[in-house]
Amino acid sequence: MQRFGGISKSFCEFISRLPKDIKYEIAVKECNNVYLEEYGLKHDFSALSYSESDFLSSFNFRGKSWLYKKLSQYHLINSSESINIEFCENLFEKNSYDVFHPTFFSPYFLGKIRKPFVLTVHDLTAEYYPEYFGRRNNQVLGREALIDKSAHIVVPSINTKRDLMAYYKVDDKKISVIYWGAAEPDNSYRESLYDFPYLLFVGLRDGYKNFIPMVTRLVDIFRKYSDIHMVCTGHPFTAKESEVLSYYNLQNRFHTLFASEEKMKSLYANAICFIFPSESEGFGLPVLEAFSYGCPVLLAKQSCLPEIGGDAALYIEDKKLDDIDIVLEKILSMDENCKNLLKTKGFEQLKKFSWQKASDMYANVYRGLI
Repeated sequence: MQRFGGISKSFCEFISRLPKDIKYEIAVKECNNVYLEEYGLKHDFSALSYSESDFLSSFNFRGKSWLYKKLSQYHLINSSESINIEFCENLFEKNSYDVFHPTFFSPYFLGKIRKPFVLTVHDLTAEYYPEYFGRRNNQVLGREALIDKSAHIVVPSINTKRDLMAYYKVDDKKISVIYWGAAEPDNSYRESLYDFPYLLFVGLRDGYKNFIPMVTRLVDIFRKYSDIHMVCTGHPFTAKESEVLSYYNLQNRFHTLFASEEKMKSLYANAICFIFPSESEGFGLPVLEAFSYGCPVLLAKQSCLPEIGGDAALYIEDKKLDDIDIVLEKILSMDENCKNLLKTKGFEQLKKFSWQKASDMYANVYRGLI
C-alpha cells in the first residue's frame, strides 16, 4: 500500500535480484507502488481504487485507521486492501508455495497459512516512541501478534536486532541481520535543479524525524548564510511547518518537491550536505544514497545511523540537536581537500553494503525454512 518509501524500495531491490531457484509471486491486485514498475516487477494489477485516505474522508476521529484496517481485513468494505487480502487468501487456499513473506504487520493471514512465514522487522520506533504513534498503534499490534509465530525474523541492522531481543525477548538464533544495499558510487556530472546552494532533507518530516526542531536550531545559520536554502522531498509543508517557517521568516528559503529517482540523483549530487536528524531508523537508506553521489552527510548519533554512516558521516552528538549548527558550520567551512576526503570515505563505506548480497541472504533464509 506504500506508493514510495524505503521499505517498499528495499523489497523491490532484493526481489529483483533473487536467484533463479527462488520463484516468487507478489500477491497484490491493486497497487500504486512506483518501484514495482521501475524494477521490472510490475505484473497483473491495477491502480488503487479505494485506499485509507478515501475511508470516511469527511471525518477524522481516533481509531479511524484501526477501523479501516479491520473492515478491510474482514471484507466489510470493498477497499484496495480488502481486495489484496482476498487475493492472498485465495493463494493460501491453493497451498502451492513453500514460504510466505508478509511485507508489513497485518496479522490477517494467521490461521490461514499452512507454511512458515518470514517477518522483516525494520525498527521498533513505534514501540520506543509511543508519543508519536499512540500506545496501541497498528504496527505494534501487528508485531505483537506475529513475532512469536514467525519462523524467522530479518532485521536490517544490529541496532534493530538488539532492540528486538530486548523488547520482545526474541532468541538470537531466530534473527538474521541483512543489511540493505547501496547504489554504486557515481561521480558523473548532473545539472542542479536549483540556481541556489541548498541543504537536503529527504523523506517524512513529522515526529521523531525532527524536522521542526532542526529548523529552530538552524535559524542562525540561515541568517548568517543568506544565500543558502533547504530542499525537502515529499509532501508540501503542513500548516504547522509553514507556521514555524513564517515565524522565522524562512518561508522563501525552504522548498518541497516530489522527486523521481533521476531527480533524487541530482538533488544528492548538488547538495551542500544531506541532513538526517532522525531519532530512530531501522536502516537509513538515504544515508547510502547520499554517499553514492558524493554528498556530505550529517546524521543524528541515534539508533542505527552511526552503524550505517561509520566514519564517513559527521554526527550531531546532542539528542536535542543543540549542536547541529556547530557541526553544520564545519561542513560549510570545509575546503575542497576536506570535502574530497569525506567523499572518498563515503565511497569506501558503500562497499559494506550490497543489494545482491542482501538478496542472496534472503534466499538462504527461505531455503533454510523448507
